[in-house]
Amino acid sequence: MKGALDAVAPLIAAGKLRINIDRTYPLAEIAKAQEYNRGGRTRGKVVIDMGT
Repeated sequence: MKGALDAVAPLIAAGKLRINIDRTYPLAEIAKAQEYNRGGRTRGKVVIDMGT
């Protein structure tokens, strides 16, 4: 997995790959995030902030 991320990171930095983030939830609200994602109305990725 890390190798894949290493390959994609330069594309994102160069603006050649865009990622559409619909919503971001803190880890404490992961159940709410999953409920939102299962609702079928997302227009991008649902991101869980791990607070690192």
